Amino acid sequence: SAHVPPTATMRIPAMDPVATASGLFFFLSNILRISMFAGTEKPSWNMDKWESLDSEYLADMWAYRRSVRGLQTVAGLVNAIAWFLLIPPVLTICWVQSQGGKRM
Repeated sequence: SAHVPPTATMRIPAMDPVATASGLFFFLSNILRISMFAGTEKPSWNMDKWESLDSEYLADMWAYRRSVRGLQTVAGLVNAIAWFLLIPPVLTICWVQSQGGKRM
């Protein structure tokens, strides 16, 4: 018989496409959150100015928040989709581990 190399018979385990999609959505969400800080310069936090209601400081803070609002919204939406995509694989694992609901 001919010698078959070990790599020819080894199989890569199948990945759940929904869990993979969830992981990719989590990754994309984090990239979007990181990019919020890369594009614009966030004013440094100053508790004294915040408590004294310094109008210039507060205007700068709100201007920054308005400038990243779109990215923040999209990142939050992508993150929510990732969590919802993670539900079926987790429930499947729970069902399998409970032996079809026979074990609690």
